[in-house]
Amino acid sequence: MVGNILNSILFGGDPTSGSGLSTLVGIAYYLYFWSASSGGPTLGMRIFNLKVIKTDGSALTYGGALVRYVMLIVSFACFFLGVIWVAFDPNKQGWHDKVAGTFVIKV
Repeated sequence: MVGNILNSILFGGDPTSGSGLSTLVGIAYYLYFWSASSGGPTLGMRIFNLKVIKTDGSALTYGGALVRYVMLIVSFACFFLGVIWVAFDPNKQGWHDKVAGTFVIKV
Protein backbone atom coordinates (compact mmCIF):
# COMPACT_ATOMS: atom_id res chain seq x y z
CA MET A 1 0.00 0.00 0.00
CA VAL A 2 2.73 2.46 0.96
CA GLY A 3 4.66 1.37 -2.14
CA ASN A 4 1.62 2.10 -4.31
CA ILE A 5 1.18 5.57 -2.79
CA LEU A 6 4.86 6.40 -3.31
CA ASN A 7 4.64 5.01 -6.85
CA SER A 8 1.69 7.32 -7.60
CA ILE A 9 3.48 10.37 -6.22
CA LEU A 10 6.94 9.75 -7.69
CA PHE A 11 6.17 7.93 -10.94
CA GLY A 12 2.61 8.97 -11.75
CA GLY A 13 1.32 5.46 -11.10
CA ASP A 14 3.46 3.82 -13.79
CA PRO A 15 3.86 0.23 -12.55
CA THR A 16 7.01 -0.41 -14.56
CA SER A 17 8.92 2.59 -13.21
CA GLY A 18 7.78 2.04 -9.62
CA SER A 19 8.23 -1.73 -9.38
CA GLY A 20 11.70 -1.49 -7.84
CA LEU A 21 10.49 1.01 -5.27
CA SER A 22 7.50 -1.19 -4.39
CA THR A 23 9.84 -4.16 -3.94
CA LEU A 24 12.16 -2.20 -1.64
CA VAL A 25 9.23 -0.93 0.45
CA GLY A 26 7.92 -4.51 0.75
CA ILE A 27 11.29 -5.85 1.83
CA ALA A 28 11.73 -3.06 4.39
CA TYR A 29 8.20 -3.64 5.74
CA TYR A 30 8.64 -7.37 6.35
CA LEU A 31 12.21 -7.09 7.62
CA TYR A 32 11.16 -4.54 10.21
CA PHE A 33 7.95 -6.20 11.38
CA TRP A 34 9.17 -9.82 11.40
CA SER A 35 12.41 -8.93 13.21
CA ALA A 36 12.97 -8.21 16.88
CA SER A 37 12.57 -4.48 16.16
CA SER A 38 8.79 -4.74 16.29
CA GLY A 39 8.46 -7.97 18.24
CA GLY A 40 7.57 -10.32 15.35
CA PRO A 41 4.07 -9.48 14.05
CA THR A 42 3.14 -7.52 10.94
CA LEU A 43 0.17 -5.18 11.19
CA GLY A 44 -2.15 -7.89 9.82
CA MET A 45 -0.73 -10.52 12.18
CA ARG A 46 -1.50 -8.24 15.14
CA ILE A 47 -5.22 -8.44 14.30
CA PHE A 48 -5.11 -12.24 14.64
CA ASN A 49 -2.65 -12.22 17.59
CA LEU A 50 0.09 -14.02 15.63
CA LYS A 51 3.82 -13.49 15.58
CA VAL A 52 6.95 -14.95 13.98
CA ILE A 53 9.62 -16.48 16.20
CA LYS A 54 12.67 -18.66 15.59
CA THR A 55 12.36 -22.36 16.38
CA ASP A 56 14.34 -21.83 19.61
CA GLY A 57 11.77 -19.26 20.80
CA SER A 58 13.95 -16.19 20.25
CA ALA A 59 13.13 -13.18 18.09
CA LEU A 60 13.99 -13.16 14.41
CA THR A 61 17.00 -11.15 13.23
CA TYR A 62 17.05 -8.95 10.13
CA GLY A 63 19.04 -11.65 8.30
CA GLY A 64 16.53 -14.33 9.27
CA ALA A 65 13.65 -12.07 8.20
CA LEU A 66 15.34 -11.53 4.81
CA VAL A 67 15.78 -15.29 4.30
CA ARG A 68 12.13 -15.84 5.23
CA TYR A 69 11.00 -13.09 2.83
CA VAL A 70 13.03 -14.44 -0.11
CA MET A 71 11.77 -17.97 0.51
CA LEU A 72 8.20 -16.67 0.76
CA ILE A 73 8.59 -15.30 -2.78
CA VAL A 74 9.93 -18.70 -3.88
CA SER A 75 6.98 -20.39 -2.15
CA PHE A 76 4.56 -18.17 -4.07
CA ALA A 77 6.43 -18.67 -7.35
CA CYS A 78 6.05 -22.46 -7.13
CA PHE A 79 2.29 -22.24 -7.63
CA PHE A 80 1.85 -21.40 -3.92
CA LEU A 81 2.95 -24.93 -2.97
CA GLY A 82 5.32 -23.64 -0.30
CA VAL A 83 2.47 -21.84 1.44
CA ILE A 84 -0.11 -24.61 0.95
CA TRP A 85 2.46 -26.91 2.57
CA VAL A 86 1.43 -25.44 5.95
CA ALA A 87 -1.87 -27.37 5.80
CA PHE A 88 -0.09 -30.73 5.55
CA ASP A 89 2.99 -30.15 7.70
CA PRO A 90 2.83 -31.51 11.27
CA ASN A 91 4.62 -28.39 12.57
CA LYS A 92 2.47 -26.05 10.43
CA GLN A 93 5.54 -24.60 8.71
CA GLY A 94 5.70 -23.45 5.11
CA TRP A 95 8.85 -23.77 3.03
CA HIS A 96 9.84 -20.25 4.04
CA ASP A 97 9.51 -21.16 7.74
CA LYS A 98 11.49 -24.37 7.35
CA VAL A 99 14.39 -22.66 5.57
CA ALA A 100 14.43 -19.66 7.94
CA GLY A 101 13.93 -21.83 11.04
CA THR A 102 10.77 -20.03 12.16
CA PHE A 103 7.28 -20.66 13.48
CA VAL A 104 4.17 -18.52 13.41
CA ILE A 105 2.56 -18.72 16.86
CA LYS A 106 -0.60 -17.44 18.48
CA VAL A 107 0.13 -15.04 21.35
